[in-house]
Amino acid sequence: MSSYTRTNGRSPYYIKKAVKSILSQSYSNWELFVTGDKYENESEFRSLFTSIPSSKLYLYNLPKPGERGNLTGIQLWQSSGVSAMNNAIDRAERHHNSCGTVCKIYVTNLDDDDIWSPEHLSELLSIFIHFPSVVFAWTKGYFCHSGGNPYPSMIVPQDKVNNWLKSFGGNVLHSSWAWNMKVFRGFRYRGQWDFPPNFKGPKTAD
Repeated sequence: MSSYTRTNGRSPYYIKKAVKSILSQSYSNWELFVTGDKYENESEFRSLFTSIPSSKLYLYNLPKPGERGNLTGIQLWQSSGVSAMNNAIDRAERHHNSCGTVCKIYVTNLDDDDIWSPEHLSELLSIFIHFPSVVFAWTKGYFCHSGGNPYPSMIVPQDKVNNWLKSFGGNVLHSSWAWNMKVFRGFRYRGQWDFPPNFKGPKTAD
């Protein structure tokens, strides 16, 4: 998870909901690596995660903001948080480096303004267990308006995966996926400046 201090003051509200959904997981063998993207109020940042057992929590606040200090507008929206997310992945890989290929470690993401259903981790793990050749998986999810209501206004059919707005059709919601660390070791998100100068496609973080 990565987070920052929003100008609207809503960061604590979002993070508390996200943390509550983590603690509500039916599968309990997880660890949480959180990186603050220069969360300005350090004491507030740390206080938002006190409900997470210390043995499960790995918290770090970047000394300088990543993309937020260099980009604005749509470019910032597309790749903001990349530096913080990559830092969290770095720390998770180093923490489990001694496992090599022996441990079965899976990486998943939860944006600080998203929540998981209680069976989210359990469902993802069941995919990897029942289908050993699978290295990347995702679950269904809902994109919601700022008011918290799913888009479109009525709940989409259960067989429709990830109800992104039409302009984002076909993309997987950030907080719905997971991958096998053994296979994807070294994977990192790309920021705006990681694309070659002649790149013509959308320069999104992932």
